[in-house]
Amino acid sequence: MVHRWASEAESGFEGLQVEPFEGRPWDDIETEPLEPHTIRVSATVWRLIEQDASRQGITVSAWTRQALTREVTQTLKAS
Repeated sequence: MVHRWASEAESGFEGLQVEPFEGRPWDDIETEPLEPHTIRVSATVWRLIEQDASRQGITVSAWTRQALTREVTQTLKAS
């Protein structure tokens, strides 16, 4: 599979049409720089997070951001 991808890349991806665009694709999304923060969880909880992140095809960091955002959003809506 890797050899096929390398061959396609070397041949310039024949037949592929790329539509150029201006700007960055995420310009419409409000973003902030990410900062590292440390949390403490049990090994069991960490393994569950890793398993679910893997199932969803995302990183543990992305899983954690989603979970924290979902929780704080629900909490704020309830107040």
